[in-house]
Amino acid sequence: MDNRPRRERNLNNSMKILTTNEAAGVLSVSKRTIQELTEQRLLAVIKFGRNVRYDLADLERFAESRKIQAIGWKGGAK
Repeated sequence: MDNRPRRERNLNNSMKILTTNEAAGVLSVSKRTIQELTEQRLLAVIKFGRNVRYDLADLERFAESRKIQAIGWKGGAK
């Protein structure tokens, strides 16, 4: 029996699988936001029957794809 916390368990030593609550924690959003992003098919999911899980790498790619680069300060004296 694996006694590590769920977020530290992995499927095949390369894929970290998270619950909806854990995914919400990773992205610092609510559980409902994760569910909405899933319904809109913006987040990839892994389904086991009715259970929905998220791959940590997919969540990290999603967050990176939403990053907006700074363009620098345009006003004021230098």
